[in-house]
Amino acid sequence: MKFPFPVRLASLIVGLSLPVLSQTLPEGTGKKELERICGTCHGAEAVMGVEKMDRDGWQQKVFQMIGTGEPEDQAAIKMIVDYLVKNMGTTGGGASSASTSAARQAGPAAGGKLPDYEFFKAQVEPIFVKKREGQARCILCHSRGSGLRLVDMSPGATTWTEEQSRRNYEAAVRLVVPGNPDASRLLVHTLPPDKGGDPFHGGGRKFASKQDPDWQVMAAWVKTGSEAPDTIHASQILDYATYKAKVEPVLLNPREGGGAEAGGVPCVSCHTTVITRMRLQPLAEGSNSWTEAQSRQNFEAVSRLVVPGQPGQSMLVLKPLSSSEGGVAEHAGGKYFKTKDDPEYKALVDFINSRRQ
Repeated sequence: MKFPFPVRLASLIVGLSLPVLSQTLPEGTGKKELERICGTCHGAEAVMGVEKMDRDGWQQKVFQMIGTGEPEDQAAIKMIVDYLVKNMGTTGGGASSASTSAARQAGPAAGGKLPDYEFFKAQVEPIFVKKREGQARCILCHSRGSGLRLVDMSPGATTWTEEQSRRNYEAAVRLVVPGNPDASRLLVHTLPPDKGGDPFHGGGRKFASKQDPDWQVMAAWVKTGSEAPDTIHASQILDYATYKAKVEPVLLNPREGGGAEAGGVPCVSCHTTVITRMRLQPLAEGSNSWTEAQSRQNFEAVSRLVVPGQPGQSMLVLKPLSSSEGGVAEHAGGKYFKTKDDPEYKALVDFINSRRQ
């Protein structure tokens, strides 16, 4: 079985060519912030042409485009989301805290270790300002708005201040999986797809391969961190039979509202295409299920998003759960579970609470 390419993700690329926002948007609180932040790249049609969404949907869209933002961005981001919900949304949904959710995203699970700050400042930051032949420097785009929001240097400066470097570090660690370069968006976006990268980076392919010295520096930085032992060894604790019976049907279900705005796209569609911590095995042509060997590999990948016995700390359920119910803010695939009463949410929790027989 072949699933359609995720439209929501494809829009990240297409949207870059749209003109600036015009005055056709409805008046209201938040419009100026929308024009200032989003109008750098997008035209009004990019907003008005999107299918109506609730608060979770619009919040995801904003986070996909500009990231969760620095602390000083939070008020503007909330105003933009409020404006979109009121003028382009459906019911508006419940309120959520972008700053709280962003903070939960910024660090590893309990017991993990973030990559080293001094290493970042000394060796990674210079890569962001380095001129590479035929390409723009990273900072030229990433100081305006994206998942990696770098701080503008002070007028006349050629390096960042200590405070600015700290903020750059906080932005960068949100895009890495400590200890795992191959699952870190900061590194994967910059590689060609046939060299281990994914299709989503508007700034082009900065590195021809993982052998590039700068890519190696960034990989070494990511490896100075580590994931929590509970998540690393979760597959040795959790029950495989429960995973296969309860989790795989969720991953394969083309539920309403999943993936693309129009719905009908299951988890597997994105998680075999986009490089994330939960990288699933692609289904064979014409098949609607995995082989036993593939299921075993998927079990290992899925388990790394679980703290056994702790649903409230397990990204497997926090990512697709509505923010108003305690889910983390950012999940490019959207919010599948509006409440914790959703049967699929409960199925995932059963797996999180399972133990190897």
